Amino acid sequence: MGPALVFCVIFCVLQPALQYSLGDREHMVSEAWSDDILTDGWNGVPRGCGGKPADVYLVMDTADGSPAKAVEERKRYLSDLSALFYLHKSFTRVGIVTYGHTPVLTTPLGAHVTLPEVQKAVQETPRVGGSRNTAQALNYLRLSAFSPAVARQGVAHVVILMTNGNSADDMQLSEEATLLRKQGVYIYAVSSTASGHMDKRELHELASSPLENFVYTSDDWNIVDSLIDLLHIKECNYQVLPPLPGKEAVCTSRRPTELLFAVEHLAMGSRHTQLVVTFIQHMLAELDPDSDIQAAMVTSKDPISRRFASSRDVQPVQKVERTLGRVVFPDLGSLLKRARRALTRNSATRAQLTNASRQRLMDVQRVLVVFMDDNVQLTKSALAAARANRRHKLDTYVVYVGEDGKLKDTADEVALLANGEGHVIRVPSYDQLQSQSTVLDTLRTVCTGL
Repeated sequence: MGPALVFCVIFCVLQPALQYSLGDREHMVSEAWSDDILTDGWNGVPRGCGGKPADVYLVMDTADGSPAKAVEERKRYLSDLSALFYLHKSFTRVGIVTYGHTPVLTTPLGAHVTLPEVQKAVQETPRVGGSRNTAQALNYLRLSAFSPAVARQGVAHVVILMTNGNSADDMQLSEEATLLRKQGVYIYAVSSTASGHMDKRELHELASSPLENFVYTSDDWNIVDSLIDLLHIKECNYQVLPPLPGKEAVCTSRRPTELLFAVEHLAMGSRHTQLVVTFIQHMLAELDPDSDIQAAMVTSKDPISRRFASSRDVQPVQKVERTLGRVVFPDLGSLLKRARRALTRNSATRAQLTNASRQRLMDVQRVLVVFMDDNVQLTKSALAAARANRRHKLDTYVVYVGEDGKLKDTADEVALLANGEGHVIRVPSYDQLQSQSTVLDTLRTVCTGL
């Protein structure tokens, strides 16, 4: 992917979640949302959503003939590519196989259900060593990895095999590859640019047809487009292909709805905030596109960047000291007030609206989803702001990420922050936050009143 395409994907995917649209006016709600939070960890592969159910094996050649830099490149490539798969027991299950003189299953299908777990497993894949026996690896995939007792029947079966060829079992390789393909398995053959020599003939014997869709090098990310076409994957919150016939949206609104996500990113930190952003993208991807639902996001204002935004140069010590003396970090109460203003700001301008827009404003349901964890303090001003939000008829939900034991001490206050205990969604950890089941459970809770 070129820089322009990467920028386009980032902009297209994230812009809808960050803008607040009402009538003909659009408002960028979060002035403090920084670029590094949006792009941290971006590797050029879009996060995938939905698509056809599939069992996918990531297969690495780690024989003695593979240089260490080639093995590391294969790990990086497969780790990045795994972001495309919609990990869930009902959608895509990923397994990992490494081979040299013999194949070794390091991760069974579906053993990991979050992207960080899969990526960690890829990075920790051990080297097998010995001579390169690709035919035996294909035989293992056919008879064991994709056996009816292991792989689901009636779903897509895919192998992404990274090798530069030069197998010691050249005579059997073509036969085993043919048998695996006849079993209905799609085989991608990807060579490593870091390995130097590549046996193109062997890669062509391995791969499915047409070869232009199934043979790639590690610097060619067009494999993403091929996988999207094969599995009908759509990019989260940015639909590349029409959804599969008969796919039902998880959440449908019966009346106009404005859905606002509030994230206290200063207390939560950029790494956790990035996971929350991804979670919100997955939620938005499951909303009914035909419903009258508009979405936005607010974050806390960063007082440091505001105070020093106008000056890029160093300043006299006394001036910096005076400036820092005026710095006050906002608490959760400030964020809740900003959320209320964002959802009610057009109430004062009804006279300027058309009759249709005025009627929509009267009928609209305003929903606020607040994300917090153990680092976000529940202050008196936060509880006061929550009471004010209820008076303005904001339907407030709280997604609390953290251990139940820590939540017990503030469970009553958290329920007051939301519109009651039934509006609190507990998520044990940030790893669990990335589970598709958590996305669906959260949506079902939030969408109950829509």
